[in-house]
Amino acid sequence: MVLGLLLSFVALCGLRVGATPIEDNQGGFPDELFHFGRSLQSTVNLAEVMSIPEPDLNAEDLLNFSTRVDNVCELGFNDSDLCPNYLESKRYDLIPMGSGKVRGGGVYLLHGLIQLIVPESDIQSRIMAARVFAICIGIALTYVVYSMAYLLFNDGRLAIASAALVGLMPSVSNILSAVSTEGPALLAVGILLLASAKIAIRGYSVPRLLVLCFGIAACLFTKMTAIVPLPIVVLLLLQKAGFRWRWLSLASLLVFIVIGLVYSAYVPLKAGVAHWYIERNPGEVSIHGTPVSLPQQEYSRTFGYGLRDDLDDKGKWSIVANSCFDYTNIDTCQTTLEPIVQFLPNRVVRSLAGKKLTVGSWIVLNEGETFRSPDTLLIYDNSRHETLEGDKFVSKGDWQFVAHEVQIPVDVREIGVRLYVVDRIVAWDNVILAEGSFADIGEPPVFDDVNANKGHWGGIRFTNIIKNGSAEESWKGVPREIVSLMNKYGSGTWANRLNGQLFTLYDLERTGIGYIAGIRAMFVTFWGSFVGGDWPGLARWHYAVAICFLILSVMGWVRYAWLRSVIQPVMSSNIAFVLLLIVVLYLAVGVLRMEISAEWAPPLYYSTARFLMPAIIPVVLLGLAGIDLLTSKRISRFVIATLVVSVFIANTWMLLRVELPYFNCTSEPRWTCTDL
Repeated sequence: MVLGLLLSFVALCGLRVGATPIEDNQGGFPDELFHFGRSLQSTVNLAEVMSIPEPDLNAEDLLNFSTRVDNVCELGFNDSDLCPNYLESKRYDLIPMGSGKVRGGGVYLLHGLIQLIVPESDIQSRIMAARVFAICIGIALTYVVYSMAYLLFNDGRLAIASAALVGLMPSVSNILSAVSTEGPALLAVGILLLASAKIAIRGYSVPRLLVLCFGIAACLFTKMTAIVPLPIVVLLLLQKAGFRWRWLSLASLLVFIVIGLVYSAYVPLKAGVAHWYIERNPGEVSIHGTPVSLPQQEYSRTFGYGLRDDLDDKGKWSIVANSCFDYTNIDTCQTTLEPIVQFLPNRVVRSLAGKKLTVGSWIVLNEGETFRSPDTLLIYDNSRHETLEGDKFVSKGDWQFVAHEVQIPVDVREIGVRLYVVDRIVAWDNVILAEGSFADIGEPPVFDDVNANKGHWGGIRFTNIIKNGSAEESWKGVPREIVSLMNKYGSGTWANRLNGQLFTLYDLERTGIGYIAGIRAMFVTFWGSFVGGDWPGLARWHYAVAICFLILSVMGWVRYAWLRSVIQPVMSSNIAFVLLLIVVLYLAVGVLRMEISAEWAPPLYYSTARFLMPAIIPVVLLGLAGIDLLTSKRISRFVIATLVVSVFIANTWMLLRVELPYFNCTSEPRWTCTDL
């Protein structure tokens, strides 16, 4: 059975390795060539350290397969004229050749060693060698999962089933057939969990501690997602050392409460005006886009640009259209010409269809400048949109209120308010969008307080539909000092996106629809995905197997909780609790890793399960244990065997009916060649 499992795994992954194109715009894993480029850099570094001749890597040939210039240029393979202007326009610091400063160094060093022993060959052969090494990592992962399952279950059949469900999972097979950091992260987490389980069950010993240290080091040197289980593992080890779960849980809860209180109380200066975004050109859409915050400025910090220095009924803050954060050099700094927008939540849009609205704002800019009140954006579908421009006026050099009326069509899908921007400083305050006709009243609205949420206009009560039109509410984010430390000692990608992600959670009424779609995308890509785990690769009926697996396992654990005095689980309840915590933590990481672009209408999202793929190990172990608890051993073994066969069939189906037709399709879109 073990031999059959390994042969099945190697066969499926081997076919993927041979069938998946190398080009990054056609290949089966995102950034594969980027990871491979870093591996080649490690090869150069290793050759330098070992004082051996540098092998001919043919690194410049990467440009024949890559559409990303940074695959080659950022990594230092720029000896020729392949990268003429890249060094001047680079977004990130180059990693110097020979320095060894490579993110994910452990993974790239391993791949670098492989490239050292590969005979002189072209770049295609080297990539294939790297892919074969990835399969070897998968074989090691299968063994680790088998060992851990046998340790927990003390049942060879359940152990083989666990290894089969992990290794033959379509999404896992896809990951383990390409050059990436995802496969090594899976293996590192598996080693960590195996070592921790051995200590929890059999106690501390020098060999087990050494394996544990190796697992921790492997997690730290592979990928950020691999360190997720570390705090949970620490709790398990502390419990084994004599600490009670109740006190560990209480201490952990108190830590989270303190962090939450500190975070909620902290409003970082210049974090940006909440609920407002920089509008992006649809032609510049990026799947990795995040909300863009605006600098918020006190009136007294605008250095003589016609804004008042005192606090008045408009409060302390205003929306200032300027990209400068250092206002000591305001005369020379560059202003932004990108409009500022706020789109309304879907439920609000539905309630406003067919009604008349009044749009207005207090505005100030230099005297004599021609300007206009806020625009209204109406979006009907993907190909039809309309901009209702605001009324033009001439600035008096002081705050003045401007408003106009708009009629909302009944078939509108999205409504937004845009703050028009010019190439000089301008400020808005108390931006208003109210239901009804108020523009001809001849006087500005009177708000109940500086937050500008409600008030009366010409004796008529109104509610401001715009959120934070007064700019008094700021984004709550992580302090810049922490972000700087994360950039310096950790993952710059995570650090740079962290606050943007927090902003979307803060604006959940607007972004909630993106999170719902993202969670669904995580589910389908967790069980069956290809093209790097970014796209679902299974038919809908395949997911019925995954849903049945989850339902049966949950029912089994519920049955155990109800009848725990008369039935015994196949694994320790402490271990099961730890595995559950790890799954929950990975789900939280997956949600935080989603990329929601709220500056678009509707909000764009990007979500994939490959960032939480290590959770497959505890999910499978908990799932099989739950099914075993549900019914008799004979029936549960039959159900588990059916699941294993179903996973193998789904994997084979995805390879033969989706991946191979997709990669060999000559028409566009290539999805037309698949069975999806």
